[in-house]
Amino acid sequence: APLHRLAALLAALLCVPGAQAQAPGPAPPLQVALPLIRPHSYLDEQGRPEGLYVAVFRELARRSGLRLEYSVQPFARTTHLLNLERTDLTVGLQTAQDGLPPQAQIVGTLGHLELVVWPLGGMAPRSQAAQWRGLKVGRLRGGCQALQAVQPDFVELASLEQGLRMGEAGRLQGLCAAADAIQHALQREPGVPPWLRDQTPTLLERAPI
Repeated sequence: APLHRLAALLAALLCVPGAQAQAPGPAPPLQVALPLIRPHSYLDEQGRPEGLYVAVFRELARRSGLRLEYSVQPFARTTHLLNLERTDLTVGLQTAQDGLPPQAQIVGTLGHLELVVWPLGGMAPRSQAAQWRGLKVGRLRGGCQALQAVQPDFVELASLEQGLRMGEAGRLQGLCAAADAIQHALQREPGVPPWLRDQTPTLLERAPI
């Protein structure tokens, strides 16, 4: 399974044989900052990290013996923590590296995400990214870099569910994020009209994470 393959790769890259034996004491836990995007990573009702990404790092810890501490942060803050060198590991699109510190390295590929713009509020589907120029498009703060050159009127969001509500109120025309994350939000948000789940999104890129 991809989860097990990635965990094995990370374990091989992060663990140096004999490092723990040479250390004078227990190594401090590695800090893992994950973006708050359901179903990838989120906090459950008890405030515990859960999701697909969390499962990957739990498997990594099991295979490698590394101690990991998780935090689930708003999307833009994960990059900010990396720049401040206050986290050791995170997950993101490998094509979206603008603003990352030069010492950041890609150590493995979990899979691929489809980054899309989902039409909202009765907006007709658009086949090309350029057709979103000047339109109000919601995005999680710091996300959707693949649409930047088109110059939509970006609206920064705290959550995809907020974007869906703004679309229903006529305040957004599109929502930019990973397709599976939008689909998950559509299932969770009450009052979403059924036809909205069947909209055809604009595919921006299919990128490795």
